[in-house]
Amino acid sequence: MTGTDHDTQHPLDGLSRSEHRLSLVAVISCIGIAGIGFGLTFPLLGLAMERMGIPESLMGFNAAMFAVATLTFAPLVPKLMGHIRTAPLLVLSIFVSIVSLLSFKAFENIWIWFLLRYILGASLAVIFVISEIWINQLAGHQVRGRVLALYAMALAAGFATGPVILLITGPRGWVPFIGGAVILSLAAVPPLLARHLAPQIDHTELSSFWSMVRKAPTPLLATILFAAFEGGVFNFLPIYGVRTVFTENTVPQLLVALALGSLGCQMLIGWLADKGNKRHLMIALALLSGIGALALPLVINHPLMLFPTLFLWGGVFEGLYTVALSDVGARFTGADLAVVSAAMATAFGIGELFGPVIVGLAMDIWGLSGMPVSLASMAAVYCCFALYRSFKPH
Repeated sequence: MTGTDHDTQHPLDGLSRSEHRLSLVAVISCIGIAGIGFGLTFPLLGLAMERMGIPESLMGFNAAMFAVATLTFAPLVPKLMGHIRTAPLLVLSIFVSIVSLLSFKAFENIWIWFLLRYILGASLAVIFVISEIWINQLAGHQVRGRVLALYAMALAAGFATGPVILLITGPRGWVPFIGGAVILSLAAVPPLLARHLAPQIDHTELSSFWSMVRKAPTPLLATILFAAFEGGVFNFLPIYGVRTVFTENTVPQLLVALALGSLGCQMLIGWLADKGNKRHLMIALALLSGIGALALPLVINHPLMLFPTLFLWGGVFEGLYTVALSDVGARFTGADLAVVSAAMATAFGIGELFGPVIVGLAMDIWGLSGMPVSLASMAAVYCCFALYRSFKPH
């Protein structure tokens, strides 16, 4: 049932303090897994394809296979949760992530990588949907934004961990792949320990997927914009850096700065979401995301300006996801929350699909300028739509 801005009976009421804490650890580890998977794979494979001489447009299409998998699997996850217990589903997804990550190194062929990107994306999509449902069930109305900020910080920490692995190991050889696989395997432990607390969905109560889409277009489009930025930036910022002043071994610093900004800004953004108008905040964050993109060419040769800019830029476009999650969590409960969470993951897949493709094509046409211009243009389109929705009579 669609809720108001005040939560009804909480699905996990009655948990002890230790059970609540264990649930939070489990769900945060789930999103950390997804972050590590994306944060490691995007720059690692991007640099590998650059060495192979793959055109930017083909790189973008390859990266978009993550999104194709999300679009395929995300709408099915609530139904899967209605028939399969949550913990086994999570563990299976983690296992598939490990196998597919190692397979990238075993089969260094761009066409095989299309299939592997699809498989890895499907497994991560299951983790995303389940973790979004779980965290929103744990978050109360008064602190929802801040709890979801912790969730977004875990995602950002995962993104930061991937480039850190590359800084330590370098982007060549088996070591970065094995390191990522070990981390993914350890992350399966908390969900198993909390398996009796994981959310279960009654498949007979599920609402229409498209009815949920019609009820929450603004946060869903904010999620699309966030994913487009994340896919476009994490795939092509390493290439942008290598073609300007960075090397393969130093370019992961750019991604670490973005991820640290995501970590550092989320609690403030979550507090603003709890205290203010979530729709207006999403518009402001989208506007700042576009400005950050346009600032990149101006600061890329000036480290004292570049890294603070990347820090703030990562914080504001990551904040779109935090506020969008908070908005839908405040309005939906129960089975409807499961369906709208699947819609959020699908929106993420759409952004991941079109973001890298748009940026890659723009760079093919306009060179390095294509990246900031295409990202800023996407932010401008969202701002226009969200402003229209804000003034449209309901």
